[in-house]
Amino acid sequence: MAESPKTIGPSGGSPDYTTFPGWESGEARNLTTLGEIAVAQFRTFSGGLDEQSPFTSGWTTDAGDYIRLEAAVGHEADFSALKSGFYFTATTNTNVIRPDTAVKKMVIENIEFDMVATSSIPIVDNNGGLSLGLTVTGCIFDSGTGKAIDITTNNPPMSLDRCLFLDQGSDSFIDTTDTTGTVNKCTSIRAGNRGFVTTGSDFTNCVALNATNAEWSDQGGTHSNNAAGPDSTAPGTSSIQALNTDGRDFADYGGDDYRTANDSPKGLDTGGSVDFIGCALEPSAGGVTVPAVDEGMLTGGMMPLGGGLA
Repeated sequence: MAESPKTIGPSGGSPDYTTFPGWESGEARNLTTLGEIAVAQFRTFSGGLDEQSPFTSGWTTDAGDYIRLEAAVGHEADFSALKSGFYFTATTNTNVIRPDTAVKKMVIENIEFDMVATSSIPIVDNNGGLSLGLTVTGCIFDSGTGKAIDITTNNPPMSLDRCLFLDQGSDSFIDTTDTTGTVNKCTSIRAGNRGFVTTGSDFTNCVALNATNAEWSDQGGTHSNNAAGPDSTAPGTSSIQALNTDGRDFADYGGDDYRTANDSPKGLDTGGSVDFIGCALEPSAGGVTVPAVDEGMLTGGMMPLGGGLA
């Protein structure tokens, strides 16, 4: 499948476009007929890029001909140093990305979203679009008063891999009811409500820490090698809402063995100290400081982010 990459960046660097809406206006077309993948490659803007693009008209996409938004090489989200590469910011109460029905599939890679708007609207939303799915890889969603992702308008498949959700004002994101989606190696820290709301997707190797309400709201899907840390409001406990007792691998902290809470139906024997590996943030990439949680989870106040147990 042919790709059509175009750069978006400050005018001094001779990009193809200097604005996100300008790229969409200039590039919207029937990708299915052309057999193309439209690629927007973002370069770093000083102070971030405070722009939105609703993806409401002019596009025709399908499973193989779709839209990909990505940070340009050398401008990728850096899990060890926030806002050091390309990032979106938002001072207006508008979704940054909100595809309409014509956009059936979208991929977002290595982009940071640092939100400062006061509205509780999601960063990534959908207006009946994304019927063939949303894939998000290597992205950081930092702050904001609402959810990072909420595409439950029509519950399309959603696949998230190696993403960090930090200080969201509400749930980190809402899972869709589609059972073909996957969430892998993702971390939620200090969610303003719930860390992960699981509905249809398969969750593997994910960690939720210090949520205001529950680290996990377990409403469906299948799960393995996931961990839940203590609540921010109840440091001695972790909270999993509506936990199903069918052997799902939710983990609680304490000692060398992580269990699915004190009355756990299934334990995880780590064979020694807990090791969060294969994570949203690989151990070699650094760490993000979080409040002291448990001696088995943090070393010197730093923890490799992402999820799961070795």
